[in-house]
Amino acid sequence: MKRKIFLAVFVLSQLFVLKAYSELASHNDKFKVNNGCSACHSGHGKKRTPMLRNTVPVLCYACHGANPEGALTLASQDVYFAMRKRYRHPVDETARRHKTGETLPEKSPADPRHVSCLDCHSPHISEKNDPTRGASGYTISGMKQMEAQKISDICYKCHAENPNKPFASPDTSLDFNPVNASYHPIERASKERSVSLVSGAAGAKIGCTDCHVPHGSDYEYMLRYNYRKEDGAESLSAYELCYSCHKRDSILADQSFRQHRRHIVFEGVSCKTCHNAHGSRNNSRLIEFNPAVVKPGKTGMMRYMKTGREVSCFLNCHSAEHTGVSVGKK
Repeated sequence: MKRKIFLAVFVLSQLFVLKAYSELASHNDKFKVNNGCSACHSGHGKKRTPMLRNTVPVLCYACHGANPEGALTLASQDVYFAMRKRYRHPVDETARRHKTGETLPEKSPADPRHVSCLDCHSPHISEKNDPTRGASGYTISGMKQMEAQKISDICYKCHAENPNKPFASPDTSLDFNPVNASYHPIERASKERSVSLVSGAAGAKIGCTDCHVPHGSDYEYMLRYNYRKEDGAESLSAYELCYSCHKRDSILADQSFRQHRRHIVFEGVSCKTCHNAHGSRNNSRLIEFNPAVVKPGKTGMMRYMKTGREVSCFLNCHSAEHTGVSVGKK
């Protein structure tokens, strides 16, 4: 008897939640989805799904993709096309491993790593202007959330301390930790205020999707704009990602660092050679040298040192020795 009462209360509570969201959520709006629930669900449905008409992501592409003539079917974004780009999340290959009610991060290294539309989106709750609304999250402090409070909490489910993540895949939450010497302001406004920032950016927080396109991109790491990681000629297109927030004319005028122009323009040094775009645990200004280019110097150190307002480098870069070389004032 108690079991029946519990089940009845649970079902009613879920119906109440769905009704509350139905007035807002895009998929529950019959003006947007003409067939209502039956657009996605069927009386029988696909095996191992909540009676879905097709498996995810094929079901999603039926609306979030173009028809054979190239026109969008129902949704305003062609996710199918984005998922055909060179750099993308492997949804097509691994979504079948998703299980209803699963929790992320996974608990065991043996758990199959995967990504599904349903890991980032909650179809009954999501909105056109808030597509990740209702998705679960995982905070930088390791707390699981029924509903993520910001984009990074969704990303941390796979890109933080996951036991089954690839060896070469970093724990991004460590880079964004506010206790670090410097970081891009994902979790908290930056400790520093670069004079190169575009209007409105100083003191503001950003999200992972300001730099990354989760569905797919033409650029490595699913970046929103080009960011050349190898040395070469400076141009607006080479560092388009950086220049979307940092004024190019300010950088090249040495307003934030007195040797930017020399390094970037005359020596063709990439931003990545000296900076970690996510954050630096030990240095200000996101300074974290790329070990593929920068090596320890004669002193055995590979170090950026700040003494008062004076900053110096102890390292070997492109076979050039920097032993206590002053590189400017902070």
